[in-house]
Amino acid sequence: MGLMRGNSPAMRSLLGLTVSIGLGYCVYRVVRAHQRKKQHQGCVGTGSIRGPSASEKVSVSASDLEPHHLEKLIDILATSSDISLQEQVLVTLCNSAAFSRNQDIIRNLGGIAVIGNILSGCSQQAKVHALNALNNLSMNLQNQEIIKIYSLKVLVNLSANPDMTTILLTSKAPQSLTSIFNSCINRDILVRALTFVANLSKQLKSDSGCNGLFDYDKNSIYNLLFEDASSLQDNLAALFQYPNVEVKEQVSRILINWPGLRPLNYRI
Repeated sequence: MGLMRGNSPAMRSLLGLTVSIGLGYCVYRVVRAHQRKKQHQGCVGTGSIRGPSASEKVSVSASDLEPHHLEKLIDILATSSDISLQEQVLVTLCNSAAFSRNQDIIRNLGGIAVIGNILSGCSQQAKVHALNALNNLSMNLQNQEIIKIYSLKVLVNLSANPDMTTILLTSKAPQSLTSIFNSCINRDILVRALTFVANLSKQLKSDSGCNGLFDYDKNSIYNLLFEDASSLQDNLAALFQYPNVEVKEQVSRILINWPGLRPLNYRI
């Protein structure tokens, strides 16, 4: 099965979209936290104190990092539960990943997986730093397939949250994003991409009476995936021939819930 290779528009679009949504999610969380704070005026939050050793561990300039520095940073990120330290390490790794020589080193040290795991954590700011680091690492062709999977994990997780539906649907997405939905894509990537759309289509069906309340931009995810998506629908119909049950299941979920679906000729 073929893979999407090279510095493809779809790859860059996916990562740009994920960073944009990640930032939007952080704004959402900040607003929600502010609302909760107003409701509980008597509650006092606790802060964390970073010891001197934390800054010392990541004080080396990103341009001067050697492989053993990067290895130490990745180890700290993988083992430390200190959120503030994680964020500082991620910023340093992000800056170092802007240098092409470090992109191979970080991958060979297992750094992409470690950074990607932060996307499943509880710190929204750390997730943004992780996405930025992955975005820099994606400039390396060998890193792109690995990073794409972690990016899609974020999108799938966000799309499963009904409170995120509007943010997701109004986010901008280049036309090239639809090229992910074809049989030449890596199966794991395809399944996650389809699950993302299936989750959104399900939520749209649940909130069908509210769709008219939003003025979606022509470059929004909603317009690209659900309003003006004849090519995407053709791709989905073709995927019924894909030799994988999970792919067919997600395609079925999309088509069952798709708002305003035009008639399709497909064979299961």
